[in-house]
Amino acid sequence: MKFLPRILGLTFLTLTLTNCSRELSSEKIASRLEPSIVKISSRNKPGHITGFFVSGETDVCTVLTTANFVKTEGKKILQTNDEKVWDITSVKIFPG
Repeated sequence: MKFLPRILGLTFLTLTLTNCSRELSSEKIASRLEPSIVKISSRNKPGHITGFFVSGETDVCTVLTTANFVKTEGKKILQTNDEKVWDITSVKIFPG
């Protein structure tokens, strides 16, 4: 009887994940994700990193990326998939 909650939990998890079994081609996955991927670069340092849009505050574009590049000094810019370039006005680094 003490295993009943685990069994019910696994059954629920199995039932909710069955819709994930549809196979998608790598091209289909890429076409769905590509609009959310961005390139972040520095105006005074060579190279760039990538990130992607995530849900955040209303009227604020929030991008998730690694902290190593954005910690460096200098002005950062963001380039979207449609080639538009935006100045990055604020960087927040989460503890980790």
